[in-house]
Amino acid sequence: MNSYPELVAVGHICTDKIHICEDFPAENTSKHVLEYTERPGGTASQAIVAASRLGANTGFINYFGDDSCGRALYKGCVEEGIDLSQCITEAGVVASFTNVLVNKKKSTRTFLSYHGQFSPIEFTTNRIEYLRHARILHLDGTNYTNAFCAAGIAKKCGVTVSLDGSSMQTENEKNWRLAELADILIVNETYPTRLTGIADPCMALMEMRRELPCEVLISTVGEKGCIVLQNNQLWQYPCYPVSVVDTTGAGDAFHGAFLFGTLRGYGLDKNIRFSSAVAAHSCTAIGGREGLPTWKQADTLMKSFSLDPVKISNI
Repeated sequence: MNSYPELVAVGHICTDKIHICEDFPAENTSKHVLEYTERPGGTASQAIVAASRLGANTGFINYFGDDSCGRALYKGCVEEGIDLSQCITEAGVVASFTNVLVNKKKSTRTFLSYHGQFSPIEFTTNRIEYLRHARILHLDGTNYTNAFCAAGIAKKCGVTVSLDGSSMQTENEKNWRLAELADILIVNETYPTRLTGIADPCMALMEMRRELPCEVLISTVGEKGCIVLQNNQLWQYPCYPVSVVDTTGAGDAFHGAFLFGTLRGYGLDKNIRFSSAVAAHSCTAIGGREGLPTWKQADTLMKSFSLDPVKISNI
């Protein structure tokens, strides 16, 4: 191909089967589902959709199932402008899906996931060349074999490695190994404690900062915003005030926006504000993609409110 994507993702893509419930039932009881819908999801893929919507040139490497969900996922990526030239449709494999249970009363989400039984990605000469020309490789921990292989290639080629720290292996040594390969590490609220074994999330982040070589370390903490390590200090940025409909994919939106901002040369403070605006905007509609903003929409939201961080502590 004549032109290579600047941002390439290797990781999860699935169908989100979203159940909006009045409240969660106790075991062996039932509750009504108020609304049901199916939307594309998956951590790494949703991040590059967000980046693509903002204007980044993106690509994806993975397998797709040949069932109706797999075909719909493939079509959706093409419609978002994501290059799929290095993807393969695997015959006879049911595409991955996640049942997203939204508790309307508490504005929380619970996930029940099925990961398609795909073969490991074969990193052929063409795929290695594809990765070599990227500026950023974005990964998640859904399939560690694929993630380790892709990260190893990126490191050898001088490509920045971004990791979504959310999915984790039961063997914590693998979690540490993958985290050590990341230049940009953005994690969810539970990842630091699970990785380090330290109950206090701020102390856990500090331990990660001491042990890992990443240049950027951020923890998204849901409605409380995000916590950032900057200049040996821990800062918490609040969320933008929006009318929340569904928080599905907000963390993925933050990742994609942050990678877009990195590609465009945003400084850390501006990038966090911008990414927070994209994540907030994504919560204004059902599903992980419907609320994703354009650059102009995100920029307008970012400039409409003053998002002042609060210093938590020194490292």
